[in-house]
Amino acid sequence: LCYTNMVNKLISLIKKIFIIIAIGLFCVEALKNNWFYAIYALAVIPIAMIFDLIKYATKFRISQKMELLYLTFIFFAEILGINLRVYYLLPAYDKIIHLISGALTAILAIIILRYFKISASQKSFWTIFILSLTAGIAVAWEVFEYIIDLFGGDMQRTSTRGINDTMVDMIAALIGGGLVALFVRRSKKMVKQSGDC
Repeated sequence: LCYTNMVNKLISLIKKIFIIIAIGLFCVEALKNNWFYAIYALAVIPIAMIFDLIKYATKFRISQKMELLYLTFIFFAEILGINLRVYYLLPAYDKIIHLISGALTAILAIIILRYFKISASQKSFWTIFILSLTAGIAVAWEVFEYIIDLFGGDMQRTSTRGINDTMVDMIAALIGGGLVALFVRRSKKMVKQSGDC
């Protein structure tokens, strides 16, 4: 119980730090008249709080490990990658993040399967569901990037990469999800433990 409370406090502290960073980045970008990045900086706040919204709306229990993993991803993908422009400084960084996002989506798929008590013996269904959810979220993200670009952003870096960037991003996400799906198919222990995520 003491450990659980300590981790909960850590998660709460991380979210507060994210809020401070988001407001700070908003102010910096607003002073530079970079309104796209200013608004995107503020978007970090609801993105970081999404698990709280899920818990409130559905009473669905999300483990501390999963929440910490998600917040770590948000830091590297959103704060470093987009707001601090690491995507532009390190071209390969974007693909690594998409690969990780695919793996995280696959873990989310496993949690959903366990929540609805879908038997782990149905390996083909598990694989199809994991890959379908991974592909669906990857496509949804690329649509989001496209919409943002319509309003003056350059998340897809269309000026330099065009459709190639979109396709490689989705392929990277599918590879990440596929690796997790393959691991699950070959590991009964992983399937049993997935309910703890």
